Amino acid sequence: RRASDVKVEISLRNGNVVQEILAQAKTSRPDLMVIGSHGRGGIQRLVLGSVAEKVLRLATCPVLTVRRGVRLVRRSRSPFATILCPTDFSAAANKAVAYAKRLAQEADAKLILMTAVEWPFGDEVTSGAVAELQKSIASNASDALTRLLPRPASNGPRAQAIVAVGKASAAIVKVARARSVDLIVMGVSGRGALDVAILGSTTHHVIREG
Repeated sequence: RRASDVKVEISLRNGNVVQEILAQAKTSRPDLMVIGSHGRGGIQRLVLGSVAEKVLRLATCPVLTVRRGVRLVRRSRSPFATILCPTDFSAAANKAVAYAKRLAQEADAKLILMTAVEWPFGDEVTSGAVAELQKSIASNASDALTRLLPRPASNGPRAQAIVAVGKASAAIVKVARARSVDLIVMGVSGRGALDVAILGSTTHHVIREG
């Protein structure tokens, strides 16, 4: 659609930015919120916080964050040709998977479901009981991902499952770059502000680095 075809309503509110965004969302009841992310990190993020990340934790609808420097790819139908949905098989992740399936079908996009396995013993173990345990864990993860894939259908999204090895946040960004992903869909588990600021979370790492 052309920009001139899109109905636009402008709202100017006074007050706390996060609170006013959430209040407007409560009034408008949107299906999706889109917000830019500066990608702050470290002490700056801890002290100043992030409007995007606060909204992400508190919003009651899906939130699309767009990092500074990300370019919109011009396509005739949809801006999303490939969608990546990482999962740790939690309740929040399951909701994200369902949402990603719907998006992929509507956009006629390729869907990649992935999970990351981080070995506590290091990657150098190639034989013995530990290696067999690693193979078993990876196999179980692959089976679980396969069960989440949409059923093959003529009008269904093209889909594949990937089990990556390593820290989840780094693995997600690596797969996204390697597969030229247009959109990453993730569930937010709703950790508290202090937990996220000090310990970080996979979702917030991906927002800053993706």
